[in-house]
Amino acid sequence: MFEDRTYETLLEECLAAAPSGIDTRQGSIFYDACAAKCLKIAELYVDLGLMAQRCRIDTAMGDDLDNVGRDHGVLRNEATPLRCRAVFTGTTPNVGERFFVDGVFFVLKDDLDKLYPDNEELLAGGNLYIEAEIPGKAANVVEEGDRLVPYQNISGLTSALVGEIIVEGADRETDESYRERLRNKVSGPSENGNRHHYKTWCENIPGVGKARIFPLTKIVDGAIVSNVPNWVTGVLLTNDGTPALPATVNLVQEYIDPNMEGLGEGVANLGAHFMAVAASPFYMTIAITDAELAEDYTLEDAKTEIKEILSEYFKELALSDVEDNIITIRIKQVEALIAASNTILDYSALTINDMSKNIEIPSNYVAIVEDVTITEAEDE
Repeated sequence: MFEDRTYETLLEECLAAAPSGIDTRQGSIFYDACAAKCLKIAELYVDLGLMAQRCRIDTAMGDDLDNVGRDHGVLRNEATPLRCRAVFTGTTPNVGERFFVDGVFFVLKDDLDKLYPDNEELLAGGNLYIEAEIPGKAANVVEEGDRLVPYQNISGLTSALVGEIIVEGADRETDESYRERLRNKVSGPSENGNRHHYKTWCENIPGVGKARIFPLTKIVDGAIVSNVPNWVTGVLLTNDGTPALPATVNLVQEYIDPNMEGLGEGVANLGAHFMAVAASPFYMTIAITDAELAEDYTLEDAKTEIKEILSEYFKELALSDVEDNIITIRIKQVEALIAASNTILDYSALTINDMSKNIEIPSNYVAIVEDVTITEAEDE
């Protein structure tokens, strides 16, 4: 903004404005007096430029971006902890007892009704749950069925297992994601219950990483039903591009249009029916035949790497903007990713779900790697 307000430019302007007959050579009294002031003024211009960057949506970062967002009523989604049920055999531990599994510490709580007051289905299972002590995705290594180890001995407790996952842990919203939501609010598309507004409403709820909005649409048994008057459907995904969990879906539903009645009891306009649904998983089986492995790698190493690479590719697709209500899994892109892998040097054939061509899936689905099979080429 003030790139031209350099020390050299300011000094040149000051010297040029000197009265006639004044000595302006370097080392003169006038020169030295101007130089000190111009240096200070140049530093102030630098500070002004940095301050301007810290106050703009496009250039602010971290806490500065939070401050800009607060001015416009848009708050960053903070990190949330993993919450899940616990299955106890024997006595039920007291609230506040701590457990750990896979290096993750949990605490037993009983305020589920305060977190999800309108989720009757969830609350039917009781009010107790365990919550990771540290918020974020790091706790998501814990899976249903894992053994919970009490931090201290609990008399009468014979076993404790991780139960149903209620909400996965989520990291603090990134600057990029927060900036996009803020731009949508400030630039005007998210207003008056339009399509962008529904998207903003959905993505304001913790646990929602991406919302795909379908106007005049309902999702019935996993199928898109179009041209339904006064209906809007939001298909919800996590930050990892996976289907949103039921508790998150319920929070979105209650926030926007409780019970899908269109009574204006949520943020949606009166008469507008809104349906929140989790994206449906579309499972992918990848088969690679006659693979030539790189030295010192095993088939298991190759399977692990390929699954990670393709899962990341499917995540990028899931979180990208969908056009024409179709998501295309491109076989050439998958081939390129495998070719760039560390473990596989070459192979003779690749199929996805027994097909060697592009796969198109409806936009209310997300691609999930279910299995990777690799056969190794036989030595001649």
